[in-house]
Amino acid sequence: MLMAASLVASVLVGPVAAATASTTLNFSGSATVQSFGPVGVICDGCAPDALFGGDNVGLGARLTLSAVADWNPTAKVDYQYSPSLLRQGQTLDLVDTLTGQSGPLSVTYHATGDYGIYYNTLFPGIGSDRNINSFDISTSGSGTCTLKLTGDGAYDCQTVKTITIFSGDLFGLVGAAITVPVTTTINITPDGVATVRTITAAGSTIKGPDALTFNGPTPSVLADGFSIPCVAPAGSNALYDLASTESNPSLVARTNVSVDIEITIIVSLGGSVSLGTFGPGSPVTMNLTAPSNQVDLGPIMANNIPPNTVAGGPYSGDEGQPIVFNGSGTTSVCPAGLTYVWNFSDGGVAFGVKPSHAFQGPGSYSGQLTVTDIVGNHSAQAFSVAVDNLAPVVTAGPDTTAAWGRQVAFNGSAVDPGANDQSTLSYSWSFGDGTPSATGGPSVTHAYSIPGTYIATFTSCDQWSLCSTPASRTVNIRARTTTIGYLGDHSGAYDTSANFSASLVDEFNQAVPGRSVSLTVGTETAGSPSTNSSGLAATSYVLGLGAGGYTASASFAGDSMYDPAGPSDASFTVARKATSVTYTGSLTGGPNKVITLSAKLIDASGTALGGRIIAFALGSQTATAITNSSGVAATTLKLSQKNGSYTLTSTFSPFGTDAPRYLGSATSVTFKLQAK
Repeated sequence: MLMAASLVASVLVGPVAAATASTTLNFSGSATVQSFGPVGVICDGCAPDALFGGDNVGLGARLTLSAVADWNPTAKVDYQYSPSLLRQGQTLDLVDTLTGQSGPLSVTYHATGDYGIYYNTLFPGIGSDRNINSFDISTSGSGTCTLKLTGDGAYDCQTVKTITIFSGDLFGLVGAAITVPVTTTINITPDGVATVRTITAAGSTIKGPDALTFNGPTPSVLADGFSIPCVAPAGSNALYDLASTESNPSLVARTNVSVDIEITIIVSLGGSVSLGTFGPGSPVTMNLTAPSNQVDLGPIMANNIPPNTVAGGPYSGDEGQPIVFNGSGTTSVCPAGLTYVWNFSDGGVAFGVKPSHAFQGPGSYSGQLTVTDIVGNHSAQAFSVAVDNLAPVVTAGPDTTAAWGRQVAFNGSAVDPGANDQSTLSYSWSFGDGTPSATGGPSVTHAYSIPGTYIATFTSCDQWSLCSTPASRTVNIRARTTTIGYLGDHSGAYDTSANFSASLVDEFNQAVPGRSVSLTVGTETAGSPSTNSSGLAATSYVLGLGAGGYTASASFAGDSMYDPAGPSDASFTVARKATSVTYTGSLTGGPNKVITLSAKLIDASGTALGGRIIAFALGSQTATAITNSSGVAATTLKLSQKNGSYTLTSTFSPFGTDAPRYLGSATSVTFKLQAK
């Protein structure tokens, strides 16, 4: 069983005295230390010749001896420590002092051999057997021996025993006593005391197992301070246990042996013969072991020392950017399981040894780090943070292509590294065309009046007047596309005026004024009128094309502001121009008389057509004439027909180049042929 030592504590006014406790280690061990023999002795005078039947006889004994040593020393272990340090997170200043103490040392002798009357003629000291008896005896001698340590050096311990081989009537002749006094001296070379120390609390190991060795000299003092973990339950008793304790001294034995022989006839005869000292024998090791021994050091007190909080700093950084804080300089007697809480003056909270935190605006900030150990002790330290302002970061958006005169959307974006400045940002756009910059929000519109390539820039400033690096975007302003539509006549007659017109609008269906539009019909150019404010261009043109189907077209060549348009085509039909013949000659005449035939040829517009042939038919007579520049064709005809009324026809029949240009025409009148 484990033996609990008593704990003694003194309470003094002023500093608290050290607490003490003690326990005793009870060792035991056994080893065969010596073996020798046979040896013997004969006492010639102790056996009279007359009594024992002859000369040269004596009373003697022979023996063989072995010795087994049993040792049960003790060692006292004193403990001294400061009770105030028996606390979570502290290192107990425990000092162990081991002092070897004496304990019984016994030697068990096993003696075998014989005794009786021996012839001693041939063998001085021991003769031939004559009348003997054997013996087998085990008996123990005792003494005391103190356990010492390595540093004490070798020492002797001794046991004494008288072994009685025989006592009584010898062969019925004489009274006799044969005894063997033995003294065994054991020279001990001590060993250290080795043990395994374990400290438990509430059934859990808080330290060890660790090997301890007390080497001496006696008393052996060994510092065994140990840290008390913070997880050791407060209020639980710390039990200090020494187990597997042993010492292995080396023993060398030597034994002094004598033989005492005494006989009684009428008077006592006898004497003592020393056989000498046997040994030293070979060294042997005795394994001394002691059972586990436990000491109650008392209850473990709860830690009452808060951490030494070190917040670091002062810190600095940029707004909106994580700043790393470092509380690794914090120390604690209970370092395991520390919690770190960082409170910042901007309302932020962070956790851990090295957290990061971003401040959303420039300025001077403060904070406090609070560190708490696992039993609730805590302390705090303040720190300062200087945060620098950063300019906003802007983007102007993608490059853009648009037509001139149209509103271009500019959607910039600006992000201030500090969120606190975001709502205070101001914005400015410069469009690159010389017009005033736009201020206000990040999104504006602007129309460029002339096609070209422009670089627009966007800038943002925070409330501290720190402005971003301008961001730019390219704006390609192009000419407007246009659409032209033919709106004029789709038919006309040769040598007759026709109306040609077109509408010119841009891609936004806005009229394009003041631009020259080319109007054609067939292979002829009808004109190049300019568009009015409504985008209309119109002209008239006298057709020089012969009858047939043609294409009327309208087109716009384009300029720096507008892209070309057209052609816009339409079918156009040219008809022959109508003509009319008016008879202007004689309407009466007599037989065989010469009359004048004449007619006037004009077109539909009343223009005289000269150089054309007019065919006259009067009854069966015919004649032709060519019109002059006034369109009049005149000739004479001698009448050769009978009296009567005849139809007189004047006919124009186009041919050659006139065939596709004019329609033929004819007129008839009544001609009276009669004598006067």
